[in-house]
Amino acid sequence: MKVCGKIISRGEKVKVSLSVSKMFNGSTLEIPIVVINGVKEGPTLCVVGGVHGDEYEGPRAIAEIIKELNPKKLRGTFIGVPVLNVLAYRWGSRVTPEDQKNLARVFPGKRDGTITEKIAYTFTQEIILKSDYIIDLHSGGTDYSYMDMLCYFDVPGEVGRKSLELAQMFPISIIFRSFEKPIGRLIDTAISNGIPSVGTECKGEGRYQESSKNIYTSGIKNVMKKLNMIDGTIEELPQKRIFVDLIEIMSEHEGFLKTKLELGQQVTKGTILGTLIDIFDREICRFKAQTNGIILAIKTKPIVKPGDYVFILGKRIQIRKNWQDKQELD
Repeated sequence: MKVCGKIISRGEKVKVSLSVSKMFNGSTLEIPIVVINGVKEGPTLCVVGGVHGDEYEGPRAIAEIIKELNPKKLRGTFIGVPVLNVLAYRWGSRVTPEDQKNLARVFPGKRDGTITEKIAYTFTQEIILKSDYIIDLHSGGTDYSYMDMLCYFDVPGEVGRKSLELAQMFPISIIFRSFEKPIGRLIDTAISNGIPSVGTECKGEGRYQESSKNIYTSGIKNVMKKLNMIDGTIEELPQKRIFVDLIEIMSEHEGFLKTKLELGQQVTKGTILGTLIDIFDREICRFKAQTNGIILAIKTKPIVKPGDYVFILGKRIQIRKNWQDKQELD
């Protein structure tokens, strides 16, 4: 297999560098990647972390998997990308400091674009299009707290079905079935090219959480067992709750967010979710639930700017008792 201009033979574990672009100081921006090419044939699975530089569980999970995997016992190829946006990761920033762009909104990128767009373009051409399956690991980052959850695109045919199978391999009880049009995410580009993919979210809150990292490592291993890349029994999985819709509640104003809600809390339509106040504790506006649902994400950094989403609700729950069960119950 050839990755980043280097041929990786069967049975090898090799670190390569994805060269993106020359920087203003004459250095070359490079993305570190580890390719583990198994001794036997099988699918190519790419697992990506660090699309945002303030999300830490994905990079740690991928590093752990890379360390554990033995190419002599692997069928197929594992491509591990602990940190895709190394520029943002260096500063713990959601966006790339050099151009202030969000890497998760510019895929598939541009060959002659800004540095963030070049990262997306180069990664698409060199890695995404060579993969059979993709997992994109995220978290709430610095500003948000998320319930552990997964997102897959419910597209027709094998791509949608296989994407759901990937999601069902994680020990996470919430799966968001997305019907959105592409908005520039990595998995948007993968799906549009016929590559089954899943995205994940976990706590965040501006810190690293070991429990979420462990969930990610378990999920990756389960996926590899499901794809027959490694031996072992898929661990017991929780009951699945599928949210057909997510409702993002945005702010039109700036201010300080006050809320007493907790993640996972059930709310009814019209419930006051939180209040935006100014520096003198005067109310600016209230945020209300637009539907019955469950709190999936909260903006934990209380300073709010216009256009920020402050809460995410999940509604229209469907249940899967286990990953083999094809019946969905409202």
